Amino acid sequence: MSTTLTYNDVSITFCETTRFDQSCEYDESNTDLLYHRFNIVVRGLVHADSAHFANVFPGSSSSFATAADRHRAIEAMLMHPRGNFRYSIAGVPLVTATGLPAAASDELPLDVENGPKPKALRITHIAGSKVFRVEFEIDVSIVRCGAAQFSQGQQDTFGATTSSSVLNNRWSMEETRDEKFFNRRTWDGVLRVTHSAYWPHLFRHLCVPSLSLEYRRVTQRFVQSADGLTLRYTIVDQQSWRAPPSPGVEWDAKYSESISPSSNGLIGYSGFDISMSGAPDSNQRGLLSACYAVVFARLGDLRKTWSPSPGVAPVGVYLESLQIVHYETENRIDMRAVIAHPNSSFPTALNVATAQMGRPLILPNYDERVWPMPNPYGSPAGMFATYLQSPCDDVHGMVGTAFIVPQGEPPNRDDQQHGDVEFFVSYEPPDDPTNGLTDQQENIQYPYNYVEIDQRYHTVYGHVQIPYSSIPEDLTKPTCVIARLHAPVCRRILSIIAERVGHWPAIPPPEDMTDHNGIKEVILEAHILPEVPELMPDGVLRRWRAQCKYTYALERPPTFLESLRAGSSPTDKSTPYTNLFLPNFFSRTQMQSFNGPGQSGQ
Repeated sequence: MSTTLTYNDVSITFCETTRFDQSCEYDESNTDLLYHRFNIVVRGLVHADSAHFANVFPGSSSSFATAADRHRAIEAMLMHPRGNFRYSIAGVPLVTATGLPAAASDELPLDVENGPKPKALRITHIAGSKVFRVEFEIDVSIVRCGAAQFSQGQQDTFGATTSSSVLNNRWSMEETRDEKFFNRRTWDGVLRVTHSAYWPHLFRHLCVPSLSLEYRRVTQRFVQSADGLTLRYTIVDQQSWRAPPSPGVEWDAKYSESISPSSNGLIGYSGFDISMSGAPDSNQRGLLSACYAVVFARLGDLRKTWSPSPGVAPVGVYLESLQIVHYETENRIDMRAVIAHPNSSFPTALNVATAQMGRPLILPNYDERVWPMPNPYGSPAGMFATYLQSPCDDVHGMVGTAFIVPQGEPPNRDDQQHGDVEFFVSYEPPDDPTNGLTDQQENIQYPYNYVEIDQRYHTVYGHVQIPYSSIPEDLTKPTCVIARLHAPVCRRILSIIAERVGHWPAIPPPEDMTDHNGIKEVILEAHILPEVPELMPDGVLRRWRAQCKYTYALERPPTFLESLRAGSSPTDKSTPYTNLFLPNFFSRTQMQSFNGPGQSGQ
């Protein structure tokens, strides 16, 4: 019964196996079985064929006529890590593995320790410069599941989805309670991937638990190991009182009522001290609008006009003082406002002053129990991969500079415009939370995650190519006739894919129209696909996605002197007219650059 070991296309035949050690490797908690490690040592024969090693050393002689040349070839191939490995008995594979994710299959499972890893090579005898007796040692680490091999996408009896990229994810949770009875939860865990090519940072979403009501996320910490196989993470959630309104992530707000006598009775004063901070990608105009919204909500019915007694003219509230602080060094807005409101009697004034005290804050689309949850991928850490290096690889070296060079214009954090807010333009709050908001302001409450717009102009010029039935004697003469069957016709095909948080994305209706060039467009086909909304990790909001594809027939094709539409995304401040493809972008100079010299058609 012959044993054969093949590694990196070098076959060791008639093997004598001197060591075959198999061990189970568990995770750090000594709980989960991760993989099986094999340490195999064999003695056998290598038949060195000159043609077999022709491309081992590019640029060198391919003859390998001497024993030294063949020795170097065998050494280079057997001692190079992360190759394809097969260990077979009587032609039946017993242990197989590969170090290349692209080559992984049922026949060659992936080595989960960035291997296989050659350990030692000894050449004990050379016969006629072509037959070598060698002793070879190698370590192989693979997942062995017996007959129950797992495959990507399957679900077990517990409902967990298996993955061929993630090997293990084990965590612990600590909960502490302070003197005010507020809880603090800390998750510590380790995620293990099967190969460093699957960057552990790309699986952060598997490490982040959902955010419970009344809890805020304080810390997210991710540390990738040097071998690129593990991701250590720490997630800290703190129970907190009353979340800030969007787009705030941190806030401090005080509301006070005071009463003072006047010549007309009593005057009440509503005082507001609000400090609102936002995330790095939010803008301060949104924070300012959130501060105004808190003031309006707490004033409640005081914003309405009312009469202190029958026959007396209605009175209202007025702004006594207002101070707004804009911070240049941090994303923060402070507001201090005092609102005066007359009252007829002390009991009435007392009731008005305590009407809002201790009550929940009522705002559109606001839940005081739901804190904003940071994105686990909000950093470039996953882009800096510690790839596998070897001085014998062409790509061996450093990844480059360790700092980020700014590209293009500085970011404009005022992408969503917030109109100037006046205090008492309308005394009644709108029934529709989006009433009175521009499209850009509406995106603050329901942000777009993804928008893809594709505009295509498809013009058929009506020409047909009719070949001659015979070949002319002069091969430089035409062999066909190009005739026109009809006038040029054009269609515009509009495709939109949009994804939004908390609300359906807005898509245009399939209607006939006239474009900016005065060309009439008639709708021919409309395909609309509203996808099933998906629940987001916070367990509250949903992700809404819709697709559409419209085909319009144009009464005439646009000329080269007219501009074409590219569309505009709702995620920025651009308009369709700022994104036009202008006539000066057509260039005959570029035509010659692309197609070669020639003459333009008449």
